[in-house]
Amino acid sequence: MKIDSTAKNVRPAVEAKLLTITLIVLLLAPNSFGQIDITRTQFTPPVVPETQTQPVLFEATVTGNPASVVFNISGNMRPMSDDGTNGDLMAGDGTWSITFPPQEILVRNVPSRVFRPILGTCNVPGFGALNVIAEVWTSEIGLQSVRQIDASGQETDYIANYAATRTELMNFNFQLWAQRFYATHADNYDFLNFVLVGGRRGNRFHFAVRNSVTGIGMSVVNNTGLYGSAGRLQGISYFPIPSFFDGGRKASFTKQDTNG
Repeated sequence: MKIDSTAKNVRPAVEAKLLTITLIVLLLAPNSFGQIDITRTQFTPPVVPETQTQPVLFEATVTGNPASVVFNISGNMRPMSDDGTNGDLMAGDGTWSITFPPQEILVRNVPSRVFRPILGTCNVPGFGALNVIAEVWTSEIGLQSVRQIDASGQETDYIANYAATRTELMNFNFQLWAQRFYATHADNYDFLNFVLVGGRRGNRFHFAVRNSVTGIGMSVVNNTGLYGSAGRLQGISYFPIPSFFDGGRKASFTKQDTNG
């Protein structure tokens, strides 16, 4: 999991500094058959460094037992495998795999798609095509000092990473993971960002944990205790696709704060 830190908050005549934490969990998930759908995708490594020399694995978990899955890269339809070959880790588990030379990804790191290159589409008969966005690292981003949190967690000043099982990420429990974070961190944050690596495919969203302001169309609520916060936590943002998140640095979010 990842933790993102400070974000600026601006209100009329008031400027306050909000602290936002981003929790990112890394997973894998079981397959169920029925309607054809791409339920999760994942790169290994999740972020491709400019120094990468080994092939990069891309996986797509597909329900509905399709006969074939292909990857469209620059109009070239390459077959993906679910037979335990060509990088596929387990035959017949519904997770289709393909490998790419790292340079084929890194060359797409152009100014218009900086650090988030579009690689192509994952195509499944009966489903359609899913855009696939890779993530890359270069020396322009730099490196940060990493501290250990526990046996399966580590952090920088702004990001905390935790390892999770595939089942935990496909059935993500906000309260459980927030409580885990607060078990080792003080109640210093206004917002938590959960970013899943290899989680269930879906759209990003935000929900309130605490609101004390009336007259704005929201109910007064305080559920901070359910998440392990002693009262400061205001809300949680969820990013099930990591390439949609880019907030792991200081002052990366601007948000209207409704709580005085």
